Amino acid sequence: MNPNEAVWGALLGGCRLHKNAELASHVAKKLTVALDPDQAAGYLVLLSNVYASTKRWLDVASVRQKMVKMGVRKPRGRSWVQINGVVHDFVAGDRTHKHASVIYEMLGEITRPSLQEGSKPGISDMLSHAAE
Repeated sequence: MNPNEAVWGALLGGCRLHKNAELASHVAKKLTVALDPDQAAGYLVLLSNVYASTKRWLDVASVRQKMVKMGVRKPRGRSWVQINGVVHDFVAGDRTHKHASVIYEMLGEITRPSLQEGSKPGISDMLSHAAE
């Protein structure tokens, strides 16, 4: 039996978890050859994250350049939360929620003390924002 996209994708996720950049590179090649650019986007982002977690910055840049050449864009992060039976949908960078000003004010209040104590965003956070 030959592994399919789901198997390769799960293995790539495991590479991220265990910071195995060498295996991740091999797996990503298998995936990106077999898939069209839209399907490959998530796997390329995951590969870039594996490289970032192992501080392989030239490889991160190479993957990001490949994504640009392929016309692939990282999908925006999305999350949902249910409060009092109402589901609220959030998309990274989107400020159209009717309570966005209050939400971002509270976010500032939550993060300000940690930043004042010297906490810094991780490199994967910075790369995510740079890609958007």
